[in-house]
Amino acid sequence: MAVAGNKLGSYELLAEIAHGSTTDVLLARARGMAGFERHVVIKRVREERAGDSAFTEAFITEARLAATLHHHHIVQVQDIAEADGVPYFAMEYVHGEDLRALPAHVHARGASVPIAHVLTIGLAVAAALHQAHEHGIVHRDVTPANIIVGYDGNVKVVDFGMAKAAITPGTQVGIKKGKAPYM
Repeated sequence: MAVAGNKLGSYELLAEIAHGSTTDVLLARARGMAGFERHVVIKRVREERAGDSAFTEAFITEARLAATLHHHHIVQVQDIAEADGVPYFAMEYVHGEDLRALPAHVHARGASVPIAHVLTIGLAVAAALHQAHEHGIVHRDVTPANIIVGYDGNVKVVDFGMAKAAITPGTQVGIKKGKAPYM
């Protein structure tokens, strides 16, 4: 799907980051007065899922839950909107890569990840999850793909799509949500 140059609400789309069965994740640019520009990440419902009211409700709940969390190790939600009936939300852009890429890069150089880096990443993720838990939110999908390590060393937890919160309807008995390794 070619996205570069298209608009989504007030955002200029630059590139596709990820393409899933239910949502797309896009790199975009927000512009403002006096030459202000900022990169953001847009997560939007795929058009074919936009008519599924239960799914779109869960998507909007994800955005609302994530937007309540203010912590330096959790990606910030900056905007929730819809365009042509398709909901999306804009998040802080972290210039880096998800944690899946780190071992491959280090291994390609014949090295190993220093224990200090492993501990720093682990402590950052633990702090982010603690903050979420303090707000009654359980992430339920903490995987290397949902941990972004910035090129500046900052660590951010993303994707609260499977999250369970005290304000959301409970998971039904016998229904499992989240990834098995996290459970």
